[in-house]
Amino acid sequence: MKNEASQTLKLALPIIIGELAQMALHLIDSAMVGAISYKQLAAAALVINAMNIPFVIGIGDDNFCFPNGFPCQWASGFAAGFALFV
Repeated sequence: MKNEASQTLKLALPIIIGELAQMALHLIDSAMVGAISYKQLAAAALVINAMNIPFVIGIGDDNFCFPNGFPCQWASGFAAGFALFV
């Protein structure tokens, strides 16, 4: 069990770092826009939340294409992810 947990953590670490970097970027963007006006902060918060939708779909698409580390036909995986997005 310990071996599987360490392998899972090794695979998940780049995703965790990417998500933390994305959250930090959104936090900094919100702080900069919030210094201007509360109306612009509300608009920025709406856009930031809307931008998260393609990121979540992209993560799902990556999991579809590389479930066990073996690449699939990327065109079919991309088409499936794009169809879900649209």
